[in-house]
Amino acid sequence: MKQLRGKYILTGTGKFLPHKEENILFPAGVYFFIQLVLLFFIVSFCSSLSAQTMVREPDSNLIKQNHIRSMGMYEYNYSDQHPSLKRQYLKRFDKMGRPLSKYEFAPGREAYRTEFKYDMSGSLTSSLTYDPYDGGFSTTQYNYNGQGQNTERSHFDLYGRLEYRNLIKYDQSGKPKESGTYGLSDKFSSKDEYLYDSLGKLAEARLYYTDGKIACKVKYLYDNEGKNNVIIRYDGGDSVPNCKYAYKYDKKGNIIEEAMQSMSGELKEKNTYKYDKKGDLIDQVYYASANAPLYRYKFKYRFYRK
Repeated sequence: MKQLRGKYILTGTGKFLPHKEENILFPAGVYFFIQLVLLFFIVSFCSSLSAQTMVREPDSNLIKQNHIRSMGMYEYNYSDQHPSLKRQYLKRFDKMGRPLSKYEFAPGREAYRTEFKYDMSGSLTSSLTYDPYDGGFSTTQYNYNGQGQNTERSHFDLYGRLEYRNLIKYDQSGKPKESGTYGLSDKFSSKDEYLYDSLGKLAEARLYYTDGKIACKVKYLYDNEGKNNVIIRYDGGDSVPNCKYAYKYDKKGNIIEEAMQSMSGELKEKNTYKYDKKGDLIDQVYYASANAPLYRYKFKYRFYRK
């Protein structure tokens, strides 16, 4: 879209039409949010126990390989007979698999929408998000070093004021080893630290408070094929783990189950996943317990011509 200030709502067919208060084409839903995060950020593990937040998307390589032009996600309150649509969003990609724009919306209201900008080398330089409630734009800017590694992310509110920034450091092999977050007046807020095993796989990640104490840490375990099959979480400086996340894969290497369990093996929450023949995620179900499905996420795609 060349202009962000136009008002749009999303219809059930995935098309955006001009928004009119008196003619609501999409009568159900709430806004959906997605954050751009680094691959190894562990904040989601430390700030929330909920596995429900783990809504997955195809990676950029798969998007490029399968010529995905856009992806729509539809969330339903779970019911086989009378599913009710709860929320919806659309994300568009270029032919390189990079996101171009995303739309997040509530029924009968302006869409939250974000556009992404890249430099000549293909690196993401900024994202611009319009918030219909505040009536303004917030901006995230990305800076890189000479090796093309993202070393800084700065977020500005709709008045152009710096809200926070992340400074990322890398080891000699190019893997992120530390990420510090700084708030207003550039005051230190928190720090993530990443440790790797002898094979270069992520072995442990730690989140530190402002005072330098550990908020939580997670350890990553792998199966004989090198897939991450277990993540163990510790709260604070505890030596006894709090819970674990267990993963199951299909023969193609796709995650088909993601479960949060107590250390005794009691199931707390889980997500199950289904894919089409090309490996694109088409269905996700969230369970609050072993036999209590609450939400279903369905994914639909449009493709570039080969």
